[in-house]
Amino acid sequence: MAKERIQLVSDEVLKKSSLRAQLKAGSYSKDDYDQAEPEEQRLVKDLLFDIAIEPVNPHHGASAIEFIVFAGLRLMMKRFDGVGFTQEEFELEKQLRSIMEIHELSNGNVNKEDFLFDYLSYAKHMAEGVIANREAHIARKVAITGES
Repeated sequence: MAKERIQLVSDEVLKKSSLRAQLKAGSYSKDDYDQAEPEEQRLVKDLLFDIAIEPVNPHHGASAIEFIVFAGLRLMMKRFDGVGFTQEEFELEKQLRSIMEIHELSNGNVNKEDFLFDYLSYAKHMAEGVIANREAHIARKVAITGES
């Protein structure tokens, strides 16, 4: 009697799961990546990013970015309005400068060729995805409601 194989998940899910396990175990090499199809290379990059952010709480990251942006805006608007800084705002500026020194992108002493990651290419790729999503949303909305 022949045995029938039943698969409850798609090949894509199995491939992603297998790749994730290989990446986490360190058994996926640069040679594997170089020989992979472009779709697999994109999946590997996405999985590596997912693995990298697992220990990071995105809400904490978003909160930190919010504080940095609003502290910077506070200082920028005072400068723009020509209003002098208080002692507290000089302290905010000092703290923001120390934060900027931590990151390669905002640290003026680190050359782009020395960056550990191609930040702006990644940002461009993500922005293209956001724009494509927005265009699809607008097209759906116009098709359904007739308004943009």
